Amino acid sequence: MKKACLICTKEFHFKPYRRNRAKFCSFKCYWHSMEGRKGEENPQWKGNGAKIQSMHIWLKKHYGKPTYCMNSDCRGKSKIFDWCKKTESNYTHDRNDYLWLCRSCHRKYDWTKEKQEKAIKNLIWYRQYETTGRIYSS
Repeated sequence: MKKACLICTKEFHFKPYRRNRAKFCSFKCYWHSMEGRKGEENPQWKGNGAKIQSMHIWLKKHYGKPTYCMNSDCRGKSKIFDWCKKTESNYTHDRNDYLWLCRSCHRKYDWTKEKQEKAIKNLIWYRQYETTGRIYSS
């Protein structure tokens, strides 16, 4: 099967199963079509539905890497700083939904009672104790 490339209008061959997807004759033409399509214009943009890692990469790219801790009670020992999501907000592309915290303060900020209970329940010896009544099975 043949089709005309959307960029260079050159005719190219493609397999029948790609009938609805084939648009470009080469990767060069594909990447040329993607020029200037950043952010919301990009077809792979997920918006606020992006994963946590993607949000952190986006934050570093647009707002830079944190350089200090925003916690007033911080002891200032840590040299590693993170973006920290405020607990009441969802993951968004809004700078005001995040804090700059050192690693120590970030862990303290995120360590809620629910997370602590979940971590304890996931410990092997705790699950073993709940089911058998003993810590070590014999």
